[in-house]
Amino acid sequence: MSMACGDQLGRRPVVVEAGGLLRDPEKTLRALCAALDLDFQQSMLSWEPGPRPEDGCWAAWWYASVHASNGWRKAEDGATPRNGHVEELPPLSPQLQAVLEQCLPVYEKLKKHAINL
Repeated sequence: MSMACGDQLGRRPVVVEAGGLLRDPEKTLRALCAALDLDFQQSMLSWEPGPRPEDGCWAAWWYASVHASNGWRKAEDGATPRNGHVEELPPLSPQLQAVLEQCLPVYEKLKKHAINL
């Protein structure tokens, strides 16, 4: 899949793995900037709490913890992206388990190209 995207773009897409971003935000953002030929700025690691105009129409539902934050919080070892720490997740319904099983091979292929593992 990432190769098909790369063929259409003329280059391999940049893949960032969320767990790696939470474990080491600065390293990941530096790698992302390098991959995109952008200058890393220290200001990418912290911000003023609160909403922003560019948050979009879904901000009220998706960004509560972002709006309350003022920077990246490093995750614990073995943490999941959910809130930056390990949580027990509820079992999936059969329908969602089927979706997971279809998506997981694509995720694993993309993950091999992540810049931040």
